[in-house]
Amino acid sequence: MKRLVFVLLLFFPFINAFAMVVDKNTIEVGINDVEDIKLYMDVKEEVREVSFSLVFSNNDIRAEFVPNDGYALQHTGGVSYKISFDKNVTGKVLLGVVRVTTNDNTGNGNISIYNGSSISNNGNVSLDNQIINVHVSDNKVIDKKNLISRIESKIVRIDLKKDIYNYDISISDDISELDLKPVSDDENVIFDISEQDVSKIKDNKIVIKAKLDDYEEEYVINVKIDNKKVEIDDSDFVPDNSYKKKWIFISIGLCIMFFISLVWVKMSNRV
Repeated sequence: MKRLVFVLLLFFPFINAFAMVVDKNTIEVGINDVEDIKLYMDVKEEVREVSFSLVFSNNDIRAEFVPNDGYALQHTGGVSYKISFDKNVTGKVLLGVVRVTTNDNTGNGNISIYNGSSISNNGNVSLDNQIINVHVSDNKVIDKKNLISRIESKIVRIDLKKDIYNYDISISDDISELDLKPVSDDENVIFDISEQDVSKIKDNKIVIKAKLDDYEEEYVINVKIDNKKVEIDDSDFVPDNSYKKKWIFISIGLCIMFFISLVWVKMSNRV
């Protein structure tokens, strides 16, 4: 018994060391809808090639594999797929997505990913199988979430709030172009931003669209331009001649003093 425990402990680090992994094993899909499930290969040594088979249980729920960009896919016929890598890969590698499509029937089905095999320098290693359970419903509830976590900018500040998709900003009239940059916590979100050149902004609105799979959100940024003008006194310029008036008064005063002095001198001479 002790020997058996020892053997299990010895090989425990290698259990599930090579596996096919999906991000969801159970999904709910609407009728006539499409759902993508990410498919990963998780391996503990360098791999140069991986192959697997993919089948679906009925024609009401169909599935196909769509490889990640840059991977060379060989659809070897029927249900078999093979991917060759330009250079060896290791760890958890996103191979692509299993694209599930439905028709106008509700019901349940499953998708099987099996016969997984990776080829490395040490030979061929089998990968764990995966089963995706699918429920097709005509009243699927879409799990909405804010796809944009923040909007970066060196010009303005926008504090995003949950389930709020309309924001107002003010800029000075010397700003010619904005630099709004949306950021998401999910690297798979795709952004589309309308014109940010202030002179070309339509209806004073910048529209940011965020899309993840078939779910899309639209954020509207209302741009207000502050026209701060310096008040200029355009009245006629009147030169200040007050100093001339002062000299006139001083001159008159001096003349009066001179006249009084003159009279006083004449009176003094008579005496």
